[in-house]
Amino acid sequence: MTLVVDVRSQPISRYVPHFNKKSLCQEVERAAMRYLFLGDKLGGRPKDAPRLPNGRIDDEKIRQGAVFREGMKKLLDEARYQRACLVCSEEDPAACHRYHLIAEDLGILGIFVRHIRKDGTLETAAEIESRLRTVKHQLELW
Repeated sequence: MTLVVDVRSQPISRYVPHFNKKSLCQEVERAAMRYLFLGDKLGGRPKDAPRLPNGRIDDEKIRQGAVFREGMKKLLDEARYQRACLVCSEEDPAACHRYHLIAEDLGILGIFVRHIRKDGTLETAAEIESRLRTVKHQLELW
């Protein structure tokens, strides 16, 4: 069985209502898969999120927090017995907490993560890192 793990802090969409939590859960189950909501633990915009001086969310403090660690444990426990697919609303993993928080932790544990892009292609962490280095280099030249 495949497990679909919703890691959106706010599992709603006013543009594509079929991605609202209730609708998505029903469709996933209709496809003989299992739905699990972990956005309350693994979401990229938790309530009372720690902030950096520039106002951005402090990913490192989130990563070290008990709630995030609990969510990762639940994810790992569930994924031990089935393939897991994490769902979020950000298409580009380089701009999403799926990559910066969750996938990085999974990679440290030796778990190979692939990100499904809008066009159906798969992107690995190494490919994302290479893309980010290229953009950074281009900005430095500019």
